[in-house]
Amino acid sequence: MSSTLLEKTRNLHENVERYELLIENEMKNEPKTTKERVLQSHRVNHYLNSSIECSKQLLNIYTDNDRSRKDELTSISGFGTELFSSFYEKLREIKEYHRKFPNIKEERNNEPLIYIPNVPFTGNESNGRFLDLNEFYEQYINLHFIKEKNIDYISYLTSFYKFQYNDLVRMKYSEYKKYLESLLEYLLSFIQRTQPLFNLIPSILKSENEFNEKWEKKQFDPTTEESNNNNVDNNNKDNNEENNPLYCKACKKLFASENVFNGHLKGKKHIQNQERMELNVNPLLTLKSRKGNSLLEYKITRLSEYLLDQIEATKEFVLKKQSRSAAELESGEGLLNEEDEENLNIEDIETEIEAPKLRIANYPVDWSGKPIPYWVYRYLELGVEYKCEICGNQSYWGRKAYEKHFQEARHSYGMSSIGVPNTVHFHEITKIKDALELWQKIKSQTSFQQFKQDRDEEYEDENGNVMSKKNYELLVKQGIINPNNNSSSNNKSTGKRDRS
Repeated sequence: MSSTLLEKTRNLHENVERYELLIENEMKNEPKTTKERVLQSHRVNHYLNSSIECSKQLLNIYTDNDRSRKDELTSISGFGTELFSSFYEKLREIKEYHRKFPNIKEERNNEPLIYIPNVPFTGNESNGRFLDLNEFYEQYINLHFIKEKNIDYISYLTSFYKFQYNDLVRMKYSEYKKYLESLLEYLLSFIQRTQPLFNLIPSILKSENEFNEKWEKKQFDPTTEESNNNNVDNNNKDNNEENNPLYCKACKKLFASENVFNGHLKGKKHIQNQERMELNVNPLLTLKSRKGNSLLEYKITRLSEYLLDQIEATKEFVLKKQSRSAAELESGEGLLNEEDEENLNIEDIETEIEAPKLRIANYPVDWSGKPIPYWVYRYLELGVEYKCEICGNQSYWGRKAYEKHFQEARHSYGMSSIGVPNTVHFHEITKIKDALELWQKIKSQTSFQQFKQDRDEEYEDENGNVMSKKNYELLVKQGIINPNNNSSSNNKSTGKRDRS
């Protein structure tokens, strides 16, 4: 038995309120990492869209174009006995239905509305922190009309969204248009994945309107002054030089004398550049063929303005990777992941008066007061704590400081306080109990090696038997040996016996 229209209306109102509460709970929790921020934005976007969809359904119900809501209200309304007869008739229908279908599930929408987004990112994108333009970089340097074939990836990241409108050779090639289309598609996808709450449609429409206005004013025409002002990668030539009669526009070079300039006009290089410049200003090429490509370039420039932070972060990350060796790159040593950077939290400053608070306790700083590089922190194991009970449970951070403290005054004083000498035998010993036990063991071994007269002094009887002083005196007292008749008693030998 299907739910009534009024029950559906109530359920939609309930869902709208539940989505609003979910959005409120999401906004209370501030994300700590880029991944958490992206996932939170996708959850909020889903809840917002779902709430809008419920509101649209409610609008259709309240509009009541098919008069179904009015008919249902009429069926449950009435006066006097008609009201009760209508109610009991509905109740009888419901009971009869459930009698036929006793195992029917409750139709009320009580399922959880929690949304778990799944946003795909490549490894180089690092959950939206960086751009992954390696594929487009390969496409760009393989374009046959590109003069600078040795351009590196860092330079490409700096200039991929800047276009030179006074050079129209690129507009003739279809592969350049495919490159622009794929690059624009990637930027749109990246913004949608990292900033789902950002509405791209009005921004794109605005960019198209701006482009059409500038196109009508011929601001993208290299023969006009406006295009030179609009050129992002303009060489910023001085107007006085361009107006100089000795200036060659084809080669973009100013000559010192008229004779040299006239000789240059007959050269092969000048003739080739002149023909290329004339090809660039072909009316068919400038007006018909290049408008679509120019629009793509303009959109890429405008979209890149929203990604300037990611572009700069990508350049820094690439520079950091290039400074590492192959072994370090394979092991990941020296490259911070996002969780490590968030744990450092070096940028977070709570107030202007207080010093920066670091999430790694006792994070060391250099002579200027700035935190040391993180790879130095990891290499010296400055995050590892060593405690010494002999020094009063003093903490030492890093292996170097820990080994050095055994020769410092604090440790020496602690050793003297427990009556143990601070010798090399007690290196690496930090517990008082271990130090005392080792000291007792050393003393027992040392006392066994010391010379004792009653144990190590030797005597010899008349028969030549060698014995210790203690045994010799016992035999003398018992009368077994007569020292007066012992001719060898005066020839006693003393010395340490080798107990090994």
